[in-house]
Amino acid sequence: MQSILSSTETIRQKFLEGFNEKQATLLAEVVYHAYQDLVKTSDFNELKEIVRDLAVAQKRTESRLEELSIAQKEMTEAQCRTDEKLGQLAEAQCRTDEKLGQLAEAQCRTDEKLGQLVEAQCRTDEKLGQLVEAQC
Repeated sequence: MQSILSSTETIRQKFLEGFNEKQATLLAEVVYHAYQDLVKTSDFNELKEIVRDLAVAQKRTESRLEELSIAQKEMTEAQCRTDEKLGQLAEAQCRTDEKLGQLAEAQCRTDEKLGQLVEAQCRTDEKLGQLVEAQC
């Protein structure tokens, strides 16, 4: 078709077979310009290729989004587990603090008893000294 519509002159020659000179020239110009504005098969094929490429890119994007969604879900689950472990750790720390308080109290009682033992030992030493003196 391109070779047929290569110029308005070729088109005009064809129209001269059924129309007068003025009509053939006018029709040739109209047809030639109308043809220039038409979408060509090559343009349409190029557009189809672009759409095909976009569809492939869209599939890759959707696949990547799915991967990201899965990764986000896994991270959310990991964060929940971390939060749970942190809660358990906080509870264990409270128990440790409580036990440490109990140990401090027991240490105080031990120190008090030790002080009493030291005093008793002093009294025993004093009495022993008195006994030794009394024996001499």
